[in-house]
Formats: sequence, C-alpha cells, structure tokens
Amino acid sequence: MRICMVVLNNLLNDARVQKEAKSLTHNGYDVVVIGIHTDKLASKEQIDGYDVIRIRLRSTKWKFRVLIQLIRYLEFTLRSAITMAKYKPHVCHAHAIQALPACWLVAKLVHSKLVYDAHEFEQGRDFSTAARIPWFMQKFWTTPELLFIRSADAVITVSDTIAQALVTSYQIQSPIVIRNAPENFKLPGPTTYLYDRYSLPSDLPIVLYQGKVNEGRGLRELISSAKMVKNVAFVIAGDGPLIDDLKNAAEENGDQTNVIFTGHIPLEILPVVTASGTIGVVLTQNTCLNHFYSLPNKIFEYLQAGIPVIGSDMPEISRVIRNFQVGEVIEHISAENIANTIHLILSNPDRYTNLKNNALNAGRKLTWEIEGVKLLNLYKKMVL
Repeated sequence: MRICMVVLNNLLNDARVQKEAKSLTHNGYDVVVIGIHTDKLASKEQIDGYDVIRIRLRSTKWKFRVLIQLIRYLEFTLRSAITMAKYKPHVCHAHAIQALPACWLVAKLVHSKLVYDAHEFEQGRDFSTAARIPWFMQKFWTTPELLFIRSADAVITVSDTIAQALVTSYQIQSPIVIRNAPENFKLPGPTTYLYDRYSLPSDLPIVLYQGKVNEGRGLRELISSAKMVKNVAFVIAGDGPLIDDLKNAAEENGDQTNVIFTGHIPLEILPVVTASGTIGVVLTQNTCLNHFYSLPNKIFEYLQAGIPVIGSDMPEISRVIRNFQVGEVIEHISAENIANTIHLILSNPDRYTNLKNNALNAGRKLTWEIEGVKLLNLYKKMVL
C-alpha cells in the first residue's frame, strides 16, 4: 500500500510525522512524506526507510508582503497535489488542517482513501501572536476542515477532548485518539548533559521547560518565579519569538536567579537533555480552546525521562498528572504559585523519589510503541 503524507513544514522537527511514517514503513507500507524545502536540507532523501520530498517554493523570494503567505500556501497546495498524484497513492494522509485541500483533491482524482490527522483544535486557535498569518487567512482558517473533514475515511487526533470537540462541531464519528507520545528511549543511566554543558553544581536542582518559546506557555511567570526560588537553576530549552523578552526579564531579576537559555535542541539529543532535569514544567495557559484541550508532547518526554511534572489545570494535562500521580497541578499560573510548587516538590526528598518512580512507570505506558499500534490497526482496516 502506497501512502502519501503531506505536511506544511520541512519535517526536521516534526516528531509526530516522523514517528507515523517510520511505524508504517517498518510494517511494510510504502510511505512518501511531502513537505516544504528550506535551506541546507535535501530536496529528496530517505529517512528510516521512507521517502521525503521537499518542495522548493518559487514564491518564497517574492516581495508581496501582505499576500506572500497566501501565495506560498496556494503554491504548495497545488504542487504537493501534483506530486502526490504522480505516486497514485492508496491513502492520502493530511497532517494538520493546511494539508487537507491537497489531500482531498488527490484522493478524489485517484480514488484513494483520505486520512485527516488533526494535530490541533483549529477552531480554538489563538491568532493574537500569529503575526505572520494575515487577517484574511485567519478569517478562513478552518474552512478546509469545514469543507473536507466529513469526506475523510478516518480522522485522527491527539487528545480525547479534541476528539469530542470535533464530533460536536462536525457531527462525525469519534476520531481515533493517537497521543503524541515519544518513542521508548532507554538511557544507559542518569545523564548530566545540562550540568556538564553549563558547568552547574551536581547537587543543584534544574527546573526544565522544553519546547517552543511562545506566549501562552506560562514562561513569563516561570522566569519571574526564578527570583523567588534559591539554589535552583531554571533552563529554557528551545527557541521562539518570546526568547528575547524572556532574556531581558531574566536580566532584570538580578543576581538572585540562575536562568539558562539553551536555544534550539535537536530531536536526536532531546531525551538526554530532558533526563538531566529535576522537574519538568508544562504551564500551558488557557488563552484559547486549542490550549485548553492540548496535551503537549513535553509531558510525555518528562515522564519517560523519569522527572516529576508541574502542570497547569487543563483537562488533558491535569488528568495525566493526577491519574499517574507524577507531580503537581497549578490551578492559577502565577510566579508565586510556581515558586511555591517547586518548593513543595523539592522540600520532601522521599515524596520526590516517589513522584520520580511514578513518572518512570507512567513513561513506560505512555510511549509511541503503544500509541502507534492504533495507527497500524487503522491502516490494516483500510487494506481490507
């Protein structure tokens, strides 16, 4: 069975697409992933047995500032559809809403199956910080979902709350929930990556945030909490538009803080980085329904590394923390509450050890090896 996956990025940091393509390939499927070409990456290559085609967009160098995002999107949609059609796939797999039009079109033209993989709750997206997306695209953002989701032979999403929201919005059958858990990564032992890289004392606890450095992640409050907690390092492992503001805020805190910004962390070393943390934070704020329903990858990454979690009181995040007893939930994200919660976890060594053991046990259950079986079962049914 030939499968064409389409995603509007260069695939380099899209762990979900990589895991799905790898799982299907290793189980005998012929997989091609079509994405966008960026500098220093190959236009064509093979990764873990599946083919990757990155389309060079001619419109990238155009100077129509207002319309450039729309022009680029339309060019990619057309060219990815043409590329897909040449392969005559049995399944067109759309990763996120932007890929739906091209996949729907090719599915109709070559009479193939259509799978929609909803990575986010698009109706609840917060555009307030999306400066690169013009207003007229924001206005029609959910149109592809409205037009094509009912044509999909299967809908996949990342959390139970998003699945229910899609059912309510579109009166479709309940989507298959495949959580974005990481592949099982067995470290040879405790890691000291962050301690070695930044010359930190071996007994200094590390409060770790990893992921995109954007608004709505509670990062301003996290940085502000640093001046309230003594003898703890705060590590921001990632990059994004908020990074300069956070660095300025950290400097204003003065000498009482120990805040480290690592910049971008490649996926291949992320597990080693994570495992050198002491506490992981997932402080997603309720700025929109997409955030409220989210189940961020980082919570699984923390658990697999065996580090307790401080999380916000969102349905999916709090459910994992409470059900597996792996940390603390903060009902209201504030610098003071974060500082108090850090102190609560670190002040009781026996309880910390218990949380750490619970995290390791949860991490063994929340892996891609388990979640990916749902994807394989879906495709087996499509063969029949």
